[in-house]
Amino acid sequence: GAGYALNPFDGYVDHASRWVAAAAASGEYIEVDLLASHRVGAAHVYSGFIDPADPTRTTTQPLPNFTLQYWDGAAWLPIPGAEITANTQVARAIEFTTPVTTTRVRLVTTSAFNGRVQELLLFPPRTGGTPLGREVVQAPPPARGWD
Repeated sequence: GAGYALNPFDGYVDHASRWVAAAAASGEYIEVDLLASHRVGAAHVYSGFIDPADPTRTTTQPLPNFTLQYWDGAAWLPIPGAEITANTQVARAIEFTTPVTTTRVRLVTTSAFNGRVQELLLFPPRTGGTPLGREVVQAPPPARGWD
């Protein structure tokens, strides 16, 4: 379908711009390559399903169980404070208990569920955190292409 891996990194929180896991299974993942080493201290995860037929555009079915992992150069390791269970929030701010320095981060489903991620944002450590919604547009991506 159109649930491509690039969608959760385009800045738009919308059903038309989301990643959809290949299966409703534990262990499905989406990975981002940061292209250089960065210190990461927080993430925002926008998940779930927006019913396009719903005029109020309500979001349901947030990703209930997932973890964020980082690449240490040889193996994937869990990010401290980023193992989420029984999640009921479609927009979730995650402050890591310990920041990590890495070149890659991935979100891994930890239960059999239709993984849908509308947006995944990573932030450097910041005093006071980063409020949800500041770095995204709550709308579909533009339909028009630009040269």
